[in-house]
Amino acid sequence: MLWRPKESYMNLTSYERLMLSLKLRSLAEEDPSYAPQAEIIEQGYTFLYSEVFGSTAEPELPQEVQEEVFDILDMFRALHPGHEVGPDWNPEGNRYYQKFRGFDGNNDPHYGFARFLIEKFGRFEESKSELNSHGPTLSTYRGMFRRWKALGKPSSPTEEQIDGIIGS
Repeated sequence: MLWRPKESYMNLTSYERLMLSLKLRSLAEEDPSYAPQAEIIEQGYTFLYSEVFGSTAEPELPQEVQEEVFDILDMFRALHPGHEVGPDWNPEGNRYYQKFRGFDGNNDPHYGFARFLIEKFGRFEESKSELNSHGPTLSTYRGMFRRWKALGKPSSPTEEQIDGIIGS
C-alpha cells in the first residue's frame, strides 16, 4: 500500500493559521525541516495536518480534492513509463496521457496540493514534470481513474490495460 496520511478533521481560524505559520517559519530559520509544515498550515492542506500536529484536522482545502489528487497520482504511478510497457512506448503518440501532465494552475484547486506533494513533500516524484497543464485535465484524469479503478487499480498494468485506461 502506498503512503497516505491519516484523515484530518481539525478546523483552524485564519488567525490561528497565521500565528502557527509565523511560529513554524521562525523555527524553520534554525531547522529547515519546519518549512514544509509551515506551508501545510499556510495553504490549508488539512489532509496533511497530521504531519504537523500528529493528530487529525478538518478540511480547509476540501478533503475530496486532496483525496482525488492522491488517487490520480497513485494511478499515474502505476502508469509511469518506468513500468514494463515495451520499447514502442511513445510519450507524444497514443500514450500521451501515460505520463502525468499536471493540473490547471489557474483554475484547478488540485494543482497547488499536487505541486506541494511532489515538489516540497517529496511524494510521487515520478510525476515531477511541468505540473501546470495550462488547461483543463481533470475530466480526462477522472475518466482514466474510473477505468483504472474498474480494472482493480493494477499497480503494474499490461500494455492492453494501459491503452484501455488512457482511452487510446
